[in-house]
Amino acid sequence: MSRAKIYWFKAQAPLRVLALAKQLRLDPEYIEVDRMRGTLASPDYREINPNGKAPTLVDGEFVWWESGAIMAHLCTLTDSDMWPKDAAG
Repeated sequence: MSRAKIYWFKAQAPLRVLALAKQLRLDPEYIEVDRMRGTLASPDYREINPNGKAPTLVDGEFVWWESGAIMAHLCTLTDSDMWPKDAAG
């Protein structure tokens, strides 16, 4: 994993992504966003994630917005069995 960035705030879905990244021993840059100050609605953040939600993973030129998609990507990168590799899983 390149020096990826995970944008997050204290809520269930973003914290699941952080927990998985730490369990997989990944070292992204963790960027806590301040929802109360409107960071998710800022033009800079909306350029990364037009939905204005978190978590968001920026890994090189790729960007993932949903926690499930982010976790699947992280597990695929590390060849982890913590995410199903097939539809039956």
